[in-house]
Amino acid sequence: MRNFNNWLKSVLIGEILEQVRGAGAQQVSVLDLGCGKGGDLLKWRRGGISHLVCADIAGVSVEQCQSRYEDMKKKSHVNEKIFSAQFITADCTKEVLSDKLDDPELRFDICSCQFVYHYSFESEQKADMMLRNACERLKPGGFFIGTTPDAFELVPSGLRDQFPDADAITGLTSLHRPEPSQSEPSQSEPSQSEPSQSNPHSLNPHSLNPHSLNPHSLNPRSLNPHSLNPHSLNPHSLNLHSLNPHSLNPRSLNPHSLNPHSLNPHSLNPRSLNPHSLNPRSLNPHSLNPHSLNPLNPDRQNSGET
Repeated sequence: MRNFNNWLKSVLIGEILEQVRGAGAQQVSVLDLGCGKGGDLLKWRRGGISHLVCADIAGVSVEQCQSRYEDMKKKSHVNEKIFSAQFITADCTKEVLSDKLDDPELRFDICSCQFVYHYSFESEQKADMMLRNACERLKPGGFFIGTTPDAFELVPSGLRDQFPDADAITGLTSLHRPEPSQSEPSQSEPSQSEPSQSNPHSLNPHSLNPHSLNPHSLNPRSLNPHSLNPHSLNPHSLNLHSLNPHSLNPRSLNPHSLNPHSLNPHSLNPRSLNPHSLNPRSLNPHSLNPHSLNPLNPDRQNSGET
């Protein structure tokens, strides 16, 4: 994690120095707000700045930062010009840094605040003072660069729900996460006008519970016959015991959909035939096939056919 943080700060500092010099600045002055023990001294040295002001609330850390700066100057090459520096011990959330500068007219090209700014979120007043110290002495067109943890990633959403006033503390982070307007649906919730697209490959047939099905919740009007795929039917999955003869609607039968090749004569049960259910009015004389008549029938013999 430390290596990642150092790499992140090195890239950020290098890019911002290029922009400052691209704007024509020759002597670059920097305010390191919350310098700590001076972990970025070498980065500013490689950047070739002219002056650095280091400020931190911890006096011990400021002393170590100054000691590292002095050692860096001693170990530098003879022809290498090391930037000048001032070290200030102050609570940047309560005190005005401009009153403590050696040069009251000093203006900064860059203000850097790395992994420190979130300490000022204890109250709105402290956050405002921290922001004032960061921007009050910036030159016109100067840059403020900073890195801070993301509360939305560190704190679980369930815990955030228990503290509804957390937005007042993490207000700066909330600026980068605007809430969706009422006219626009949230990305986390599917729109009612757009059907959700499910993946059929993600369905697990072993997770289906037949006992949880409610036949009364089925709506026959919502069925779409065009969406049925006959190739997807599995005859082994049919349960004959679950069929309800009272639920059959004879008006819904389509004679054109019957396939005579699919009939199995072995599956017919003569005991299940009900002679009282036959309707003589439904017989069509034009559908009779004379070749299917029984020759032993006396009616056929009397007709004179050979």
